[in-house]
Amino acid sequence: MVLLLIGIGIIYIILGEAAEIYSLLAFLLLILAITIYQENKTEKTLSALKKLSSPRAVVIREGKQMRIPGREIVPGDIVILNEGDRVPADIELLKGGPISIDESIITGESFSVEKSPLTLPNLVLSGTLVLRGQALGKVLRTGMNTELGKIGSSLYSVKDEGTTLQKKTRRIVNKLTVLVAALTIFIILYYWYSTSDLLDGILMGLTLAMALLPNELPAVLLIFLAAGAWRISKRNVLTRKVPSIEALGSISYLCVDKTGTLTQNKMVLKKLWNGKEQINLNDQSQTLPESFHEIMEFGILATPIDPFDPMEKAIKETGIHLLEQTEHLHPDWKISREYQISDKLLAVSYAWKRKTQNNYVIGAKGAVEAIIDLCHLPPERARIIEDEMITLASMGLRVLGVASSSSPTLPEKQHDFNFEFLGLIGFEDPVRDDAKSSVEECQGAGIKVLMITGDHPATAKSIAKQIDLQNHDKVLTGSEIEQMNDQELLQKLKEVQVFCRMKPLDKLRIVTLLKSSGEVVAMTGDGVNDAPALREAQVGIAMGKRGTDVAREASSVVILDDSFSSIVASIRIGRRIYQNLQGAFTYLLAIHIPITVLSIVPVLLNLPIILLPVHIAFLHLVIEPASTTLYEALPGTSDLMKKHPRSTKSAMLSRSELLESLSSGLVLSIAVIGIYLFSLKNGLGPSDARGITFTTLTISNLFLIYIRIGKVTVGECAKHFTIIMAGSFALLALVLYTPFFRSLFRFNFLHFHDLVPCLIASFIAGLGIFVTRSIFRLNSTKF
Repeated sequence: MVLLLIGIGIIYIILGEAAEIYSLLAFLLLILAITIYQENKTEKTLSALKKLSSPRAVVIREGKQMRIPGREIVPGDIVILNEGDRVPADIELLKGGPISIDESIITGESFSVEKSPLTLPNLVLSGTLVLRGQALGKVLRTGMNTELGKIGSSLYSVKDEGTTLQKKTRRIVNKLTVLVAALTIFIILYYWYSTSDLLDGILMGLTLAMALLPNELPAVLLIFLAAGAWRISKRNVLTRKVPSIEALGSISYLCVDKTGTLTQNKMVLKKLWNGKEQINLNDQSQTLPESFHEIMEFGILATPIDPFDPMEKAIKETGIHLLEQTEHLHPDWKISREYQISDKLLAVSYAWKRKTQNNYVIGAKGAVEAIIDLCHLPPERARIIEDEMITLASMGLRVLGVASSSSPTLPEKQHDFNFEFLGLIGFEDPVRDDAKSSVEECQGAGIKVLMITGDHPATAKSIAKQIDLQNHDKVLTGSEIEQMNDQELLQKLKEVQVFCRMKPLDKLRIVTLLKSSGEVVAMTGDGVNDAPALREAQVGIAMGKRGTDVAREASSVVILDDSFSSIVASIRIGRRIYQNLQGAFTYLLAIHIPITVLSIVPVLLNLPIILLPVHIAFLHLVIEPASTTLYEALPGTSDLMKKHPRSTKSAMLSRSELLESLSSGLVLSIAVIGIYLFSLKNGLGPSDARGITFTTLTISNLFLIYIRIGKVTVGECAKHFTIIMAGSFALLALVLYTPFFRSLFRFNFLHFHDLVPCLIASFIAGLGIFVTRSIFRLNSTKF
């Protein structure tokens, strides 16, 4: 639009039309002002979201633990480093550890390095990744003073990437540009041939180009996606990658973790079983019987000193409370070695060194089958334990086994210890209040919800039943998945929605298979091991509260409150954005048709020219705000979450929407050409006919907007429509009744009786649009 206006301005300079030059300059400045305002607003929105998505750090300030953006860290801060954290600065380790660090971003080496406060070098560098362990450290250097800063890496910069819609729109605009160029050349040559006036022919050709080119489309996309990201952020959902906003509206499979997403992630230790009897832990003031002291003691010994995991916190806090004033607490013991959980063995062990003795005491906890395996129990004993575990799990409890051992040495593997089985611990993690309604809304929207968890099948089945998950009685385990080929698993994914005892690679395989079958997959996760699946999914959703930096970096969306309802709200907004985009596109197509017709028909019929560049520039002052701010603010239809997800392969506009838009444009074209020919036939001059036709087009455009968006009565939408309507009438009055602008637009003074035909023709056009819209609106089951 800017380039076309400049080209037309050059023609006016050659022709010596000073008034037209100044008017076009004014319109050019107005259009530039609108564009700059909208793009600045968009940039500020995206910049604010980018800052929110930057890595965070846990620091201790004034004795209080708090989570802050990594960029706010200063030298001297005390930082807590946890598994999965991106190190925010160059930090000297003071306490804890050892921790395993991935320094590949600095060194280029893929293997991990172990760091400890007790060994040199005890410095962890900014940008590196904590793979395992936990430690406390003091910040030495930040920002460009760090080793990473010296290298000049820009770790946290986010590259802007074109969205699928932007690429589709660019192709459409490119094709239309070729068509417009051909028509422009034809009009120039035809007008030159008919009138022998080349400059006026060029002017007519450029005017046609202004009328035809859908130059609003890039602005519409940019503003819709940026505004959508901002609206989603208000629902505690942070968009890290703008393309994910498109995918949100077409999610067909939603894979969610149970803990913290469907449940409250508030682990409460509820039951203990010591192999013979069971006890409920409902009263904080109760006394723990001696027969349960050992299982509680070794539950604590199987937990790190400063736990991060909610279950480990529950064990530590409850155990210290229940074992207070007993000999079963050992604050003076030191951890000598940690045996980490692995894909092959879902159990963790800690070896402790006692001051008075040389041998080590080992506490182990983990999945019940893993603890049974570590203890090498006979089948009869294992069966009794499994039955008790199923009983606890069917109550919705998460169950861990606990074992103990002692050894004079520390072997390489947990299996090399001689473990003794002590009992089971049951945790309650209540279902979120909004989980059931959110799952129902997703299922009603045609989205298949898969619950993927590491829990026992009985626990998973109990939670699935509480939230009314479809097919909650069917369960598939990770070990069963490993035995299936891709085709068998793909078939099971259509039947089963509860997956338990799942490993990270199992999650990745599910996402990959669903994507390959044409589904749009969203995956939630919070840990280091979830990163591959999060990155593979079209919409990777990281948990903001408990999620690691690695999970956040691999994701496209971050849920700041870890709530499942926030995920559903973002899907609803994603669908609304796409629906409003469709509305804006159909409006733009419809309104460009009569503008194009008014630009071409008079030239072909050798009639007085109706639209000049100044008229089209005026119309764009109304069209662009209507297609951006007004349509973006539409609340969405009531059945938005009652339709099945749209296919990613579907066209931007369906056949019915395209026909509806074309028919609306045709009705408007008939109305404006009809009033123009009617005016000329009744003896009115070109200036009178032009004024009446332009007035009819302006009022009909408001009818088109109103009919297409429906009855506007709510919030931002009502405000925007009122502004557009008032602004249109004010600008129209300005150009019709101010001598300077009337002369510039080449109108004559319009009396009241001249306006009556305009109103009648506009009303008839509006009625025609309403009828054709009703005919072509089809009730589709697809979104």
